[in-house]
Amino acid sequence: MCVTTDYCFQRKGQTKLYIPKENLSEHKMDRDTEQRLENIMQAWIQQITNEMSSDNKEHLVENLIGIDKELKFWEKRKNNLASLSSQLENKELIKI
Repeated sequence: MCVTTDYCFQRKGQTKLYIPKENLSEHKMDRDTEQRLENIMQAWIQQITNEMSSDNKEHLVENLIGIDKELKFWEKRKNNLASLSSQLENKELIKI
């Protein structure tokens, strides 16, 4: 599910962290649940790392010409990072 969420939003140029839809506060953690949550967190780390390291790669690859394209690129980047920051403050994500 993590990969599907990432793929769907990545196509839109967005980074979306997958949050499982289960109540973890009442859930006694067994080894399988712990392993699944660790895998989800590793996927988050990879997504964040990719987003932070993609700083200028996309910008250089697209070979932007003109101030309008330059502004659109940085606006999109700013919005994606703001969205990612907001997601990291989500109470459900913090529980994990």
